[in-house]
Amino acid sequence: MAQHDGHAAHRDIRNHYLFEIATEVANRVGGIYSVIKSKAPVTTAEYGDRYTLIGPLNRQSAAVEVEALTPTNPQLAATIESMEERGIGIVYGRWLIEGAPRVILIDTKTAYRFLDEWKADLWNTAGIPSPPGDDETNEAVVFGYLVAWFLGEPDGVLPNGLNVTKFSAMHEFQNLHQQSKEKIHDFVRGHFYGHNDFDPENTLYLFTAGRYEYRNKGVDMFIEALARLNHRLKAAGSKMTIVAFIIMPAQTQSLTVEALKGQAVIKSLRDTVDIIEQGVGKKIFERALKWHEGDALPDEKDLITSQDKILLRRRLFAMKRHGLPPIVTHNMANDAEDPILNQIRRVQLFNHPSDRVKIVFHPEFLNSANPVLSMDYDEFVRGTHLGFGCYMEELIENSTDYGIYIVDRRMKGVDDSVNQLTSFMYDFAGKSRRQRINQRNRTERLSDLLDWKRMGMEYVKARQLALRRAYPASFDSADEDDFIPGVEQKISRPFSVPGSPRDRSGMMTPGDFASLQEGREGLSTEDYVAWKLPEEEDPEEYPFPLTLRSKKSMGPTSPAEGFITNGSS
Repeated sequence: MAQHDGHAAHRDIRNHYLFEIATEVANRVGGIYSVIKSKAPVTTAEYGDRYTLIGPLNRQSAAVEVEALTPTNPQLAATIESMEERGIGIVYGRWLIEGAPRVILIDTKTAYRFLDEWKADLWNTAGIPSPPGDDETNEAVVFGYLVAWFLGEPDGVLPNGLNVTKFSAMHEFQNLHQQSKEKIHDFVRGHFYGHNDFDPENTLYLFTAGRYEYRNKGVDMFIEALARLNHRLKAAGSKMTIVAFIIMPAQTQSLTVEALKGQAVIKSLRDTVDIIEQGVGKKIFERALKWHEGDALPDEKDLITSQDKILLRRRLFAMKRHGLPPIVTHNMANDAEDPILNQIRRVQLFNHPSDRVKIVFHPEFLNSANPVLSMDYDEFVRGTHLGFGCYMEELIENSTDYGIYIVDRRMKGVDDSVNQLTSFMYDFAGKSRRQRINQRNRTERLSDLLDWKRMGMEYVKARQLALRRAYPASFDSADEDDFIPGVEQKISRPFSVPGSPRDRSGMMTPGDFASLQEGREGLSTEDYVAWKLPEEEDPEEYPFPLTLRSKKSMGPTSPAEGFITNGSS
């Protein structure tokens, strides 16, 4: 949302202020926190200290993430003072992240005396009812009206993006995937100790993550599809194992004893094996130094002592497990009424050895300090094979060739959508490692489609719209309908060795997204890669569509909702 200064005497189109409003400013609740945090450096580079984020005050997180400041702009200071005179608590400061954007955090608790009045206003003006005891609804109503006091109403709703520089690794992304996947392997070994009867090389990691919104996030569909996938894999006699992670914060009391014990048991086993391995290596080295022609080579009896065998036997007996591996890693505050756990019970996915689909419910956001799954979210995503995403249906043709599977929730019923999701996962599980790597390479090439350097153009358009309304005399009315024109065009099918794919505006990725200015430059044949390696891929080869077009400017796109984006091996 773009706004300008309130004083007519100081209205200046070149020095206007930009305010953005979100409920997760310096307050991590769900995915919006990551969106804002990744976009902040791009917007701060454009606006400097004229860019300000507005959000509700969470004193616990603000104490760590925000440095309090005194506003230097007199109009902004006067506005904050006016709010405080009404009894509204406000913290103004610098958010301690990359870009260091200014933030205004509003203490919503100081405005709850107006709650009944504002609820009545919602009902009288729009017919919107408000449940009396819903804390989340109350918080949204109060924060929304406080923002209206401060700013006014929005001019548009805008898409999210990524800070692709943070995720891009060029030729290293496959190695990074392997490193992250190995960390997930370590967790799985501990979580499923005593029932590690599946091969890590034939194991795929799927996940869904976000705020705990059981139906809105499609968790109900995901679990039902996993149950049907389990049945299909068992019926087909597949050797592939699927480990599905559900990462959504819920009310918990502590980590379960089983989750902690599993990691401790595996760590003890690994430490013991390392000690034996070092001893064996030292003995082989010493024997090799003293070896003469005709001497016998050392055998296992000479290398492994009886003490080593006793120590190893103790660790093996400690790995015996009488029950099934746990579904959830934490003790839930309300286990009996938790929707996710209840559906898992209904579909009977209990991590039985015969199940080809295993489930791990981690009701807490990931962080590297976690004693059970010590990985940050970004690192975890790199190590998985299949996850949930969006915004791709109208951007690319034949999205499945790029490893992006879109579940139809608009034209299909729930059961048909679940079957479609099941088929996507089943087909993915049947791909070879080479095919998954090829898809991952293609998906990596598409990451720039979600970069803020591209998605940020929607914000540029919104800010221009706000400026046009505030300063109509400064713009040519003839350009109002299309002030950032472009040609709509989907990315074509991938080739055996895909070059940089094109988006709907005719731009190239990843090389042409370095700056917004580059989006207005013409292309040459050097932007394309036109060769095919013999039999590099399994039978998925497509003719190379050489297309040249000169771009006048970057065009807007209308992202559509999608579902799944993939990883690799």
